[in-house]
Amino acid sequence: MKQFIVIPGLVLAGLLSGCYEKSGGRPEAQFGALLRCQFVGTAQLASSPDATKLRQIGALPTTAGFRDEVFQKLARAPHQFWLANLPAGVADQSSLIRPLLDDLLTAESFLEVRGPIERSETVLAIQLNDSRAGVWQTNLWRLVQEWRLGMPQVCTVEGYKGWELKRKDAPTLVRCVRARNWMLLSLGADRLPLLPTLAQQVNKNGRPVPALQNAWFDLAADWPALRTWLPVFAEYRLPPTRLTLVGKGEYLRTEARLFYSEKVPWTPAPWKIPTGLIKDPVISFTAGQGLSALLGDAKGVADLGVKPLPDQFCMWAQPAVFAQSYVAMPVANATNAVRQLSQSLPRFVQARFSSLRGRFAYVSNRAELFWQGLPLAEPGLRPHREGGCDYLLAGLFPLAPGSNAAPPALYAQLSGRKNLIYYDWEITQERLVHARPLYQLLDILHHRQFTSTNTPSHRWLREVGPLLGNTVTEVTLDSPKELALVRKSHIGLTGFELYTLARWVESRDFPLKFEPPPPLAFPRTNTVGRSTNAAPRPKR
Repeated sequence: MKQFIVIPGLVLAGLLSGCYEKSGGRPEAQFGALLRCQFVGTAQLASSPDATKLRQIGALPTTAGFRDEVFQKLARAPHQFWLANLPAGVADQSSLIRPLLDDLLTAESFLEVRGPIERSETVLAIQLNDSRAGVWQTNLWRLVQEWRLGMPQVCTVEGYKGWELKRKDAPTLVRCVRARNWMLLSLGADRLPLLPTLAQQVNKNGRPVPALQNAWFDLAADWPALRTWLPVFAEYRLPPTRLTLVGKGEYLRTEARLFYSEKVPWTPAPWKIPTGLIKDPVISFTAGQGLSALLGDAKGVADLGVKPLPDQFCMWAQPAVFAQSYVAMPVANATNAVRQLSQSLPRFVQARFSSLRGRFAYVSNRAELFWQGLPLAEPGLRPHREGGCDYLLAGLFPLAPGSNAAPPALYAQLSGRKNLIYYDWEITQERLVHARPLYQLLDILHHRQFTSTNTPSHRWLREVGPLLGNTVTEVTLDSPKELALVRKSHIGLTGFELYTLARWVESRDFPLKFEPPPPLAFPRTNTVGRSTNAAPRPKR
């Protein structure tokens, strides 16, 4: 239920949460580093003729407000991250860190982390003029003193002067060096060999690493190894990932490769789409395969009694004040499946929500199951047969009537592509409108407080929405252990991902944790029940 409400595509949610990754990755063999990230900086992008919508969004007043909200919280994160290694009672000193984040956005930068994770070395290189370099040197020196880490000493690295700090606790060595027009900062244990290497490259080539070619942003990360280091990823089994961003015309192109330690459990099959159900106007369409592996890994799904589990799904949405979203999954004997779910689904739901309202009603003469008594929506499940195939059809509302079939070009994107595992198209502005009420429904089910709509992040979402057009995402199986994701968008994220980002930013411990809104003071008693042979409902 949670994934259906929040994520427009169960398969993509499974990929990005790492449900196909059964064991830890091996980053050193994959990338040569635990984490490597390079960004050209927004100052360079200002003169680019590409990604025009993204630059238009960057100029919005609300973007500045949202960015400031994010940076204020990020400036407190180092104190939270190293709290166990800092003297008791020291302040976060976010006022010293906050100005440096502006440079990390605008200037070209390079970040690398090498393992092993328990004795890692982190190095940052950022291109700065003398004025901004002076701010970095002053603020970092003051930060070391305010956190009572010790007294920095003057040092020289490859002929460049700077300062270093040696201490007993991690990080045992910190160095900060000015190399021509680059600031080099390194921290970790022992000798910190990465910083001298970058300084040598500055001597030789005028820069620490080669400039990015055909990309604005490049990231290589071994998430399995970094889980203990980055708490926000601890609950996800993300595989090692390589991601790049580059502008193409008015769009932003995202390319990612996910490297799994075992074969992806998926065998291509002909697409099964209930085209007779999907009516225009359509504002999003999603189709995916490999669903059975994700469902089989989800707690409690096996107890629902649907065998075999569906391996495909398609999802679509129609424009409305409140989101009209539907999902169809091919199954064997859908009528029996709904009858079985009428017995098992109420127990499944009750086990996952502490306080609920409403009841499940099963209409036996039509084999339809409804969750009645909820605010905002009435989820339903019914069988559907089309083209010799049975489907389970689920929706938050009764299926909207319509006489105009969706355009054939929508389904043509799936035709003849034997390695396509996931496809998603949406009008992002419309789906962004859908995201808020669907998240509110989720908060109601969990009896949580609603988030404020007057925060900088929500004001930004309202202003950015009208600038967003189509977003297309494709995931293909490029080799037995490798998936490739390609996305064409105006901002890099879908409507639901944008809203989820806003929720993450509003989390109390962002960015280290992703927490939902706080619970209401007086939770309701769990009132979910089940009835059979409910009063017949109007036929849809």
